[in-house]
Amino acid sequence: MPWARPESPVQRPQEPLVERLVTDAVLTRTTHGNLAALGRPDRWIRGAVHTRDGSLVSESQRVCGGGGERYAASDPALLKDLGQQAPGRRLRGTWLYGGHWMPMFGHFITETLTSLWPATSADGLVFHSWLAPRGEVSAWQQRLVELAGRQGLDVRVVGTRHAVDRLVVAERPYVVNGWARPEAVDVWRMVASGVTSDRSPDRVYFSRTRHNADAVSRGRPVRSSPQRDRELDQDFERAGFAVFFPEELSVDQQIGLAAGGRVIGGNSGSALHLSAFASHPAYVVEVGDERAPHEGLRNQRVIDAARGHHHAFVPAARRAADILDELELDLMSPPTKEVR
Repeated sequence: MPWARPESPVQRPQEPLVERLVTDAVLTRTTHGNLAALGRPDRWIRGAVHTRDGSLVSESQRVCGGGGERYAASDPALLKDLGQQAPGRRLRGTWLYGGHWMPMFGHFITETLTSLWPATSADGLVFHSWLAPRGEVSAWQQRLVELAGRQGLDVRVVGTRHAVDRLVVAERPYVVNGWARPEAVDVWRMVASGVTSDRSPDRVYFSRTRHNADAVSRGRPVRSSPQRDRELDQDFERAGFAVFFPEELSVDQQIGLAAGGRVIGGNSGSALHLSAFASHPAYVVEVGDERAPHEGLRNQRVIDAARGHHHAFVPAARRAADILDELELDLMSPPTKEVR
């Protein structure tokens, strides 16, 4: 089975990203609901930046890339009653708007982190919370923000109306299930460059075995079975992969493993999105599950296309050992110069 060189599910625009400074900006309240639709997107979300006269700053919106994405932005082009609403809290000084603060690891490193691409200096970072009145800032999220070059800044995650003296609003370089711009890759490179760790194994497999076992013990659904998880660990280990359990590692350790690995394996989803931090074009082996049994996730294609990775897929119904044998891992060429 040959390796593939993925292309973005949606061709990315060629025009430069837009960056604006909005004086007396207004961040509207986070709200969401259901759409009358037979397919996806089937839910709407609001929460964006508006000017002081109520006009929408379109660059602040989260663009839906399709491919099963559930939420579509439905912010009004003009808030006609803005002057009649309660003023809300005000953030003084100059702030950088970072889009939505995603609580999910994979979405955070792809959508939230990459929105910090502007080089503009700021007094703080402000984000809209995702589907909640406010968002929590965990230690791993704070660490990623620091690695992205924003050390020591005040981080605010808001879900209610806020006014900002001066707000830098930049178009987002990453569209989920759509495309990733070079600015997103630049952020991933910066993050990886800030991690110091021991040399990564040549072949790295990010296992979900212990994560899934913990989820089952808590009564939460998983997309695999204990037997399948054990089988995958064994098959990848026999193929020369070092097996790691991401939830037991620091975020620095996870990034370090991905940055140094030549071949990165894992189940479809967040852990495999660590391939965004590979320091050179890598070989990515994606294992399907009940959510994606026959083909890889579009979001993984976005990352692999942007980073110039090679990609192979293990269907959920196949033994990983059979696919790994077909890939002839020992015959692969060493990393080449990174594609921009």
